[in-house]
Amino acid sequence: MKNILFIILFHCFALNFYGQTYTLSTSTQTYQELSGATDITGGNLWDDDVWQLPFGFNMPIFNRNVSSISLNSNGYLTDSVGGAEITIGMSRIDLVDGAFMINFNNPIPITYRTTGTVGNQICKVQWKQANVWGQSTGDVVIYQIWFYEQSGNIELHFDTLTLTNMPTISVQKFSSPPLFDDGFAVKGDPANPATSTVINQKLNAPPVSGTVYTFVRNSVTGYNQAEANNISVFPQPAQDYIIIENKMEELQAFEIISLAGKQVATGTIQNNKERIDISKLNQGLYILNLSKSSGRKASKKLIIRH
Repeated sequence: MKNILFIILFHCFALNFYGQTYTLSTSTQTYQELSGATDITGGNLWDDDVWQLPFGFNMPIFNRNVSSISLNSNGYLTDSVGGAEITIGMSRIDLVDGAFMINFNNPIPITYRTTGTVGNQICKVQWKQANVWGQSTGDVVIYQIWFYEQSGNIELHFDTLTLTNMPTISVQKFSSPPLFDDGFAVKGDPANPATSTVINQKLNAPPVSGTVYTFVRNSVTGYNQAEANNISVFPQPAQDYIIIENKMEELQAFEIISLAGKQVATGTIQNNKERIDISKLNQGLYILNLSKSSGRKASKKLIIRH
């Protein structure tokens, strides 16, 4: 019975993983406040408001092209497709205009600006001096979300994030629990976060000023399940080793990713039939990512049971 449940759980995860549109990259960059930006609030105090954010260009978000997206004042952007809800940014937090805590007569706007030249533009939106409803004035959020026309990447840039309770930080498409349909949230160490496709995951602490999370859109040469059909990985379940056998194009490298999104092993592949030692890896479910000489990539499931 345990074996059956183990395999069923893996397949549920694999269906979610193989459809991933984005991968995570973490970096640092000095935070720069938006200048010359447009006030989307119209100069009004804001709380639980929604506006339409125009990009000024078309870009893909998950499996649809959009030129605008709904901006929720609570710290995220949202859209819907095929019965699933798209959420980008910080959710599960109730943000309000910082002026409620400071001075009603001087609203602090949510602003946006599109920069760059046609074909290579970036739309940036900023929450400045936002506070959390029901918390003290010490709970402050200053951050931006950037949308890239050319690459389709989405970036979250953090300045001040002083919070009593952490929100969910994600780029996600979700229709029903417990897993996202696509996308992921960041969790754990904010300096080196893991990713999770399970709902309601959070970081252990706020990211420091200058932290940038880039949700890199996988290109057409990214992970492709069709490419995996020409590759065999056995035995399954594996215990101390696996053999990777390639029927067509030469493989160059591999990486093994845990369910938490952590890279736990990497290496090069020298032969069309390569033996890989996995004896030091914990029992569990993994994804084996493989790179081909052409630059194409493939993913295979991996079950380890000691």
